[in-house]
Amino acid sequence: MPMLGGENNAFPRDKYWDPLLAFTNCPGLHFADYPALDHFVCPELSHLAPADCIIFTKNLIEILKTEHGWKFSEH
Repeated sequence: MPMLGGENNAFPRDKYWDPLLAFTNCPGLHFADYPALDHFVCPELSHLAPADCIIFTKNLIEILKTEHGWKFSEH
């Protein structure tokens, strides 16, 4: 994953993502912390394939519901 590798080198999580969350006192969700989200391949380096988008989104919604208490309308 060249794009992710470049991002990790240029903007290490411990120097950018974590301090941003601490500074803003904002909760954050990082895909790499969730096995249901961390394995997808971006075929053109920065976006998921259409079929993977559906699975990723369903997994993300489930994480938001079960681990973060979010509620979603069925409509």
